[in-house]
Amino acid sequence: MMIDEFHRNGYCKVGNVFSKEFIQELQAECLALAKAIPVDLRKKYQSQGSLIQLLDYPYFSKVIAHNKLYDCFAEFGFEDTVFSSGYLISKPAKSPPLFWHQDWWGWDHPSSYTSTVAQFFVMIYLQKTDRENGCLRVIPGSHRKEFGLLSSLEAHTDELSAYNDPSSIQFQNLDEEVGVEVNVGDVVFGDARLLHGAYGNNSDRERGLLTLWYHPNFGDLPGAIRSSIWQLHNGIVDGVDTPISEGGIATWPEAEKQLLSGIIPRVEKEKPLGWNRTPQWQN
Repeated sequence: MMIDEFHRNGYCKVGNVFSKEFIQELQAECLALAKAIPVDLRKKYQSQGSLIQLLDYPYFSKVIAHNKLYDCFAEFGFEDTVFSSGYLISKPAKSPPLFWHQDWWGWDHPSSYTSTVAQFFVMIYLQKTDRENGCLRVIPGSHRKEFGLLSSLEAHTDELSAYNDPSSIQFQNLDEEVGVEVNVGDVVFGDARLLHGAYGNNSDRERGLLTLWYHPNFGDLPGAIRSSIWQLHNGIVDGVDTPISEGGIATWPEAEKQLLSGIIPRVEKEKPLGWNRTPQWQN
């Protein structure tokens, strides 16, 4: 079963989730946004390509709340799944690789070292993607155990984003890595704790990707983590090292706002957990 693969390896790919027509619609919308990215931001995020916050664009409500995604969540056994944030990560032609990193920020809580999945990504590629044009690469199983130096190195730094040092270990090919190639309509799901990156885009075309962040079984998560997720969604977390929406869905038209009304984090009373992306594995 897919969920067994997800828990074992930290990720899985589900084929043909979306129709080609729907992906083509997303392509047109995202390409227009990518073309408008200022040169200084392209330079700042040279490794990622772009980090456009989807909560600034009501159009993406139809993607975030799409029934095809929630059908997958149900098959995984994920209930009460809420959405916190998402990005258009669009790598231009002839651009460098994305650095190795993991995205979990709650390592100060002991549940982070258990089988509990507190956050997972949904990656929707806007074209057939392989090693040539910058597909995902992962270290299977790295969500549940330490993986050498990469597990402790700081990522999401300005230096890595700008690709200032191509010789850094965080850009190198590794023997343990697996490339995750996808066809149009496929979706990749992954635990936020998974070490992952992307190959460089060596093609002559833009490579677009939507990354959405969800939190399954929200009501069962520790209160401190739920509070942090609520803050993250509302853009009020100190120390966040990726772009946060300034207005969020509060500024959206009512129709789009309603699409997300049942799948956004609920207000919590417990003190939020501190923001910490660096694990302290006990071997």
